[in-house]
Amino acid sequence: CRRGRKRLLRLGRRVKLSGQFAARVGAQRRSGAERFDQALVSKADAFGSVATRAWPCLFVRCSAPVQGGMMSENAIEPLRFERHGEWYWLRAHSYEFARRMTAVPVAAMELPRLVGHLPLLLMPQGEGYRLVALLGAEPGTNAFVDARGRWRAAYVPSALSTYPFRLVEHEGRTILAIDETQVTDDPYAGGEPLYTAEGEPAETLQRSIDFLGRVARSRARTDRAVEVLAQEGLIEPWELELTVGGRKRSVRGAYRVSERQLNALDDQALGRLRDAAALGIAYAQLLSGATVKTLEQAVAAREQELSAVGLGASEVFSESPLEDRIDWDRLDED
Repeated sequence: CRRGRKRLLRLGRRVKLSGQFAARVGAQRRSGAERFDQALVSKADAFGSVATRAWPCLFVRCSAPVQGGMMSENAIEPLRFERHGEWYWLRAHSYEFARRMTAVPVAAMELPRLVGHLPLLLMPQGEGYRLVALLGAEPGTNAFVDARGRWRAAYVPSALSTYPFRLVEHEGRTILAIDETQVTDDPYAGGEPLYTAEGEPAETLQRSIDFLGRVARSRARTDRAVEVLAQEGLIEPWELELTVGGRKRSVRGAYRVSERQLNALDDQALGRLRDAAALGIAYAQLLSGATVKTLEQAVAAREQELSAVGLGASEVFSESPLEDRIDWDRLDED
């Protein structure tokens, strides 16, 4: 048809001119890309090194770090103009990528919205601790992602809401990376450009850079506040038990703020916590204990879904897509 011919002509013209155009503005675009990389490094230096670390295992039966998800760690690539200049990024239409994430780090800036929806705990991190949100009752599971990949809770942690972008440690610097399973070079695939013709970050990418910069700075401040909590002797082991279907499940390796020790602090110690912005984090962690019930309900709902479609957990978390193994007609009938 005429419209199809015009589309092919436009595409052909674009391919024909790309070499000439690249030769003419390549230096300008490289300069723009270098400015972008330098700006990102400067932002990283401002909030310190924020690496993607392997957390110690939470669960007694787990021997591997609690990390990762349906997205492949091998597909996480530092974002740079030389590699991604002509690519487009695709928005995720579900939270399938987070299905195996049992815990995610959280920042102080999101606590006002997070507390009341997800349980918070402290997880051993090197010689200290990190504040995380607990999302599952078993290693490699996320109870807040339902069978169709929808998010079940009222709040989405920033570690998930910025997908496919994330901050990683690369060659000693904190930089922006992207899950390359969510990029394409097809301009008609419905994606959004990563860069402008001048080599600058596109508007949506710039917004992600700005937001992730705020998150990283807040996480760094949160880590420092948690360090002060540890120095004041306020962190204690948490024998956390979840009750699902009448059965108790113990979570090992979890820590929490000691309310008894917090109440016993003198004025000087409370002043040190206040100056480190650690008091709010301490109270947020304590208040979030009430949401363990929310997690139990989410786990129960997830197991009911698995039971309804006749799948066990080992089948759901196999490598073949869940969509291919669920009889949706049967589920709808129920």
